[in-house]
Amino acid sequence: MKDTRCNWQFPGPDKALIPDMAAALDVSPHIARAMVNRGILSVDAARAFLLPSEASLHDPFLMTDMRRAVDRAAAALRNKERILVLGDYDVDGISGTALLVSFLRRLGGNVNYYIPDRETEGYGLSEDVVRKSSKAGYNLIITVDSGVSATREADVARALGLDMIIIDHHEPPQALPRAAALLNPKREDCSYPFRDLAGVGVAFKFCCALGQTRGIGIRDMLDGYAELVALGTVADLVTLVDENRALVRTGLEHMANTGNLGLRYLIDVSRYNEEDRPDTFLVSFGLAPRINAAGRVWKPRAGVELLLADAPDRADKIARKLDFHNRARIREEALILETAQDMLRGPGILEKDKAILLFHEDWNIGIVGIVASKLLERHYRPVILMTVSGRPDDKSNPHPEKGRVCQGSARSIPEVDIHALLTQCEDLLITYGGHAMAAGIKIYERDIPALRARFNKILNGLTPRGRYSPSLAIDGVLRLDEITMDFLKQTQLMEPCGAGNAKPLFAATNLNVLETRPCGADGRHLLMRLGQNNAIAEAIGFNLAHRFNPAKFHGAAIDAAFNLKEDNFRGKRSVKLDLKDIRLSQF
Repeated sequence: MKDTRCNWQFPGPDKALIPDMAAALDVSPHIARAMVNRGILSVDAARAFLLPSEASLHDPFLMTDMRRAVDRAAAALRNKERILVLGDYDVDGISGTALLVSFLRRLGGNVNYYIPDRETEGYGLSEDVVRKSSKAGYNLIITVDSGVSATREADVARALGLDMIIIDHHEPPQALPRAAALLNPKREDCSYPFRDLAGVGVAFKFCCALGQTRGIGIRDMLDGYAELVALGTVADLVTLVDENRALVRTGLEHMANTGNLGLRYLIDVSRYNEEDRPDTFLVSFGLAPRINAAGRVWKPRAGVELLLADAPDRADKIARKLDFHNRARIREEALILETAQDMLRGPGILEKDKAILLFHEDWNIGIVGIVASKLLERHYRPVILMTVSGRPDDKSNPHPEKGRVCQGSARSIPEVDIHALLTQCEDLLITYGGHAMAAGIKIYERDIPALRARFNKILNGLTPRGRYSPSLAIDGVLRLDEITMDFLKQTQLMEPCGAGNAKPLFAATNLNVLETRPCGADGRHLLMRLGQNNAIAEAIGFNLAHRFNPAKFHGAAIDAAFNLKEDNFRGKRSVKLDLKDIRLSQF
């Protein structure tokens, strides 16, 4: 049996406040401990965490430039100016675009939208779009989930008499674009209390501020748009703490009976069990991949069309097409992953390199980011996958010495800030942008080997003695007889879970393996029956069969690290262990 590659980190001695917190909130000490492990150190803070509400939301006018943004948008509405909303092609940008267009039209705005093509136009606002917008008679461009680095494009817009409101959440450069207003809680001069809003979250705060000037209250805004905020926030992997927690909790509750036709039909094609509650799993693995398929392998504006659809037939048709294209994306993704794995089988590559940087001229730029995430999960190191840029101006302008223009998607582990790493390599890059965990780059083909060497040199300096290993932060040790439906419902109070608020992770030790076998269409999952004294638990380890040999488990004593999940088989609900790691028992 292959032993675990993870570092199991158990909580320290119980803090004195855990019994008081458990008693005051009427929850298990295991739940109280999980909150303490997340830095929630008082009963009041725990109560606010378990019951997020409108009180968790901050005044939008605390954000730098918010008054300027609202005044400029109000003038555009008052004067019937033409407004163009320009969003990114991922779920955050698409949901933010749909939210802005819907709300501005509600206020009577003359609004249209534009989503750039990932392959031919690339990320963000382009000079070409600015010039075309001016020629088409637009007076105001509002970006969402992009624009904070669009310095040149903002100058072109100013020269053409075209105003811009930039709504973004990515790390800003030293010199900000000169726009009518720039909303980004990460600005150095911004005192907004929460920095980690998604792009759609910043767009929502802008709409809330604009709504306040029209007498539209926060409850009205949440009822109308919380689902869109939850969709983009969860999909973009920003931290689910502070007001993101309240926004996502509210949005998921609204999804159960959503009035958004596009979302309703998308949930249907995602084959989601109607008896289950919408949760972050539905968004991450059901809704987001299908919306992303629009920008990856189909037409990028289809996701916005879906979320703005006002006729059932139209919503149903787009949702089904997104589902079809998502299945095509899955097939192409599998091929790219197989090719990348083959490239990594070269002698000593994984042993020598602390980062994975691969290039293939035939890869789809819309899919390499997903594959980069899968390679990171398998090999636990930063990953950049690159391919030849499909943008016409890039294809027609190779460097005479450095060759073709290439684009890449980067993904990283918590221990390595990929944006900071790219900053140390900016002399090798044409452009780059993003944040600590994900980024996009543009580079000349013949500079790729130098980038690979620089990356590994920097990482060797950071980890001279070895490699990074994933850590499992165990929230508590359970006995199998403690795992009941009542306890599962208590763990669900911790939701929404995701980045910054991991799902409670428990361990059970010295378990008897009663049965184990691979399952799933290709045998990649691990199904187990585990026993401890007189208690028995069913467990499944998704994608774990390739790491462990099931034949060697039977009769062994193991420790298991797991989340809890609700299983609904033929109408019978039960608790199942969702295995994250297993090891030979150390107790």
